[in-house]
Amino acid sequence: MKNFPDRTEPAGAPPVAGTSTRPTQKARKTRRRIALGVLAGGIVWQWAPAGGAEGPIAPAPSPIDSLDQAALQETFRLLRTNYIEREALSLEALNRAALDGLLARLDFGAEVVTLGPAPSEQAAEDGAVPVVSEKLAASIAYLRPVRFTLDAMPSFESALAGMVAGPGVTLILDLRTPGPPAEFAVAARLLESFVPSGQPLFSVQKPDDPAPRHFRSAGTPRWTGNVVVLIDADCTNAAETVAAVFQRTLQAPLVGSATRGRTMQYETAPISATHGLRFASAEMRLPDGTSLFRKGLVPTLLVDAQPEAKSAVFARHAKEGVKPFITQTERPRYNEAALVAGTAPELPHQLALSAGLPTPFDAPPLEDRPLQVVVDVLVARRAAQ
Repeated sequence: MKNFPDRTEPAGAPPVAGTSTRPTQKARKTRRRIALGVLAGGIVWQWAPAGGAEGPIAPAPSPIDSLDQAALQETFRLLRTNYIEREALSLEALNRAALDGLLARLDFGAEVVTLGPAPSEQAAEDGAVPVVSEKLAASIAYLRPVRFTLDAMPSFESALAGMVAGPGVTLILDLRTPGPPAEFAVAARLLESFVPSGQPLFSVQKPDDPAPRHFRSAGTPRWTGNVVVLIDADCTNAAETVAAVFQRTLQAPLVGSATRGRTMQYETAPISATHGLRFASAEMRLPDGTSLFRKGLVPTLLVDAQPEAKSAVFARHAKEGVKPFITQTERPRYNEAALVAGTAPELPHQLALSAGLPTPFDAPPLEDRPLQVVVDVLVARRAAQ
């Protein structure tokens, strides 16, 4: 029999006979790593990073990097002349291999794509909703943009308007939805709901271009309360830009794992009737000139999560909501509450096991660990006030 961790309602539900409200050992260790305070009505996050909690690690240099042009050409000649299957090394095969290697080195900087409309796979999994929103507790609101497109922004703004910003209310902005590269105008439009009018947001500049395109906030912010931002390696270029502005301009804490530094503007050029080359043609820079290209963002609080678990959670958000994946109940056990109530909470589970029937506790529950940690901290902060 397995005993899975308890996770009670974030808002603080009363104890139920036969259930435990004690935090798990893992949760206690996590909370001990966090020092949470209140500064001028805001949130102060501090943490001591563990090993490996830094930004993206550069790959080790390859011996190929030390070869000059003559050595590279000699390598191809030797392979085409003496390799055991040299008949397979046609010029076309060598060109394909060279392109494969080049694209692998450029990583997210360039890729060959199929031409034509291709809706985001994640949007289809989420039922094509443009935004997921939910009130997780009286003082906690949650918003996750599913599609970073201009036509999805009205839905985001409407959902944000439905969240009542008041004293002590915190918005959790989840930017971890994977997707294709987006236009930087989408990032600017989203940021206008939070950044005061007239403030510089970021600029987009092409190599050797003396006139970068500057983005400034316009209009009245729709949310002026506290914001916590969730990030990870799946953040799109627009999402990573939004997170960077929140961190640098609004001093919002970032929670999750490091991003990859995909803050580029992409162009797609056709290379055949069916395929095109999508490549980075410009990069985003913050108002102080900082570039995040291939550097990424390091979270204020590191909370790792399995990508498969996150994908499974996101796929079920539209139908089941967000709260089921941050609230869990321990298997009922006989305890003091059950003794006072005169109940036998373990009996139904034991009878099901004896009969060989499945129970809700046979497999570990699906959970969104980074979001759980944020909610735990916010609830603890409110209880301490």
